[in-house]
Amino acid sequence: YSCKVSTTSNNFQADVTLALMKEVPDTTVKITISSFDSRWVVLDLTAVFNENKPIEFFSIYYNDFSVQLNIGEEGLLHGSLLSLSYNISSNISPYTNYVFNVSSCNDLGCSKTENSDSVSVTTLQSSASPPRQLN
Repeated sequence: YSCKVSTTSNNFQADVTLALMKEVPDTTVKITISSFDSRWVVLDLTAVFNENKPIEFFSIYYNDFSVQLNIGEEGLLHGSLLSLSYNISSNISPYTNYVFNVSSCNDLGCSKTENSDSVSVTTLQSSASPPRQLN
């Protein structure tokens, strides 16, 4: 982004250009688990919003998998905080331990996962089917 301002006063002219450069996000992302079951986990993500380092999506990493979460309409901006919840159900198995961490990203790249919290959870066991009645 750039803005050019010109002024003429008492035969003096000055030009000032202000450029705001877009950078890779480096914000800390707080990640918490709000609920889980045997085949899904709901994560809550909170990050500080910075106009020069905009977050366009999150990359969520867990065990050997990853998922990209576009902010779009799902993200809520509260002042300078961006927060959203995400339900992960793909590649989630019963009674398995998962470690989740996240990077904030834009088209220039992603923050380091060391800049974010990590959380772990062991999913619940599958519920047993009710006994069948034999005739």
